[in-house]
Amino acid sequence: MALSSWKTADQAPLNLGRQTVLVVEYDALRGRRIVQTLSRAEHHPRLHLVTQLETLVEICQKMKPDVLVTPMTWPREPHSIQDETGLDLLLTLKLFGFQGDVIVFENRAGELAVEDYCRPFALGASYFLDCSGRAFLGQLTEKVTQSLEKRSRRKEERESGETSVRALLKSQGIVGDSPAMLNIFAQVQKISRSSDITVLITGESGTGKQRLAEAIHRLDEGRRDGPFVTVNCSAIPHELAESELFGHRKGAFTGAASERTGYFRMAMGGTLLLDEIGDLPLALQPKLLRVLQEKKVLPLGADTETDLDVRVIAATNRNLEALVDHGKFRMDLYQRLSMYCIEVPPLRDRREDLYPLLCFFIRKYQDLSCGNIKGADPRVIQILSKLHFPGNVRQLEHLVVQVLSEKEEGELIETGDLPVNLIRKVSVGSGDHADQGMATFLLGKVLDDGMSLHQTLECCEKLILRSVLQREQGNRTRVAKLLKTTPRTLFNKIRKYRP
Repeated sequence: MALSSWKTADQAPLNLGRQTVLVVEYDALRGRRIVQTLSRAEHHPRLHLVTQLETLVEICQKMKPDVLVTPMTWPREPHSIQDETGLDLLLTLKLFGFQGDVIVFENRAGELAVEDYCRPFALGASYFLDCSGRAFLGQLTEKVTQSLEKRSRRKEERESGETSVRALLKSQGIVGDSPAMLNIFAQVQKISRSSDITVLITGESGTGKQRLAEAIHRLDEGRRDGPFVTVNCSAIPHELAESELFGHRKGAFTGAASERTGYFRMAMGGTLLLDEIGDLPLALQPKLLRVLQEKKVLPLGADTETDLDVRVIAATNRNLEALVDHGKFRMDLYQRLSMYCIEVPPLRDRREDLYPLLCFFIRKYQDLSCGNIKGADPRVIQILSKLHFPGNVRQLEHLVVQVLSEKEEGELIETGDLPVNLIRKVSVGSGDHADQGMATFLLGKVLDDGMSLHQTLECCEKLILRSVLQREQGNRTRVAKLLKTTPRTLFNKIRKYRP
């Protein structure tokens, strides 16, 4: 959708102290009729009509509307990349952190194919109404009222304790506005009140499982002052696993020259995180199960057991149910560990969290840059939203560190600051598709930024030079040889593009 071709109209002064409904409608007459109808409702909200959409993202970020009302189908704009239904409007807003409810309407909605009817809901719409009948305005008023009442109730419930939870989670780098993350925040707040329940956190590598475990510990009033101990089960030698976890007495076995406390007793009064629990040796699993059930630990070589006061959190990026089916993990231990499960979704399944995460990491690593970085160009978000991110949040964090450490000036991270190999990955695949992706990127620089051919070629040269320097770790001799140029010419190019 070509945001640059949209304009706003019928704007009223903002009043952020009340609930706000934003009506987005290219048909100004119907838009005003919708606004007039909603204004007659009892305790009507603050209403705002947008008929042309050039600064819609900016308006949403300033107003933070509670409800967005929009048609499903939009007229195609010249040079627009919007699809036939125009619903990429919802995706664009979600990418920039829009959190309000969405109500979509369409003529003869009930006659649409199943996949077309379901698409608004897949993109985050709360309701989908048929606007072809006389009942439309009444139904719309009802749904808007329901959405506002529901959001008001949720706000009252959250204000009792969610502010502190969100602040602590944010301090741990756990940031997001997607429904999945909001659900996780609620789960963390709930489970932090139950100090003895074992928690199993699952998710791919890099999703932030360890940070989430530490947040649960810090929110637990009964254990926050105790230790938070982490053990990576995959890194413990199998022959020492029992001693590492449960401890041993001096002389318990050959080489036991001194007593060892063990991770469980080290975590007394606090929390023990068993990371990569799926890699725990099968022979040790029944012993761990007994410790969890009895809340007692018997160090190797000891005669008496020690009572435990430890909360156990387990984390894994493996499918424990599949391991159970293949006989590599005990069913009874899995059931004991999974008393309460939290599944952290991969970043590619919550792309609306890209923008708040990016802003968080920019603030965190601001000192790495020579410039005063305030955010990122919207096109940077569009590029990042098309990446798979196999490394999840950790990969995004490393990308921000890399970009900031090399950025010389400017208040925004721009497309030219991104590694060239990342831009090429935006296109699906390699070969002609990747070349087409680079061509599309450069064409955008010409059309959107008004760059001349000479400036565009310089941009391309800068990207290639930066990428090769990164790959060769700054070895200018090898870079000059690869680019088939002289060291002096290379030096002049570096001085030109990185003063």
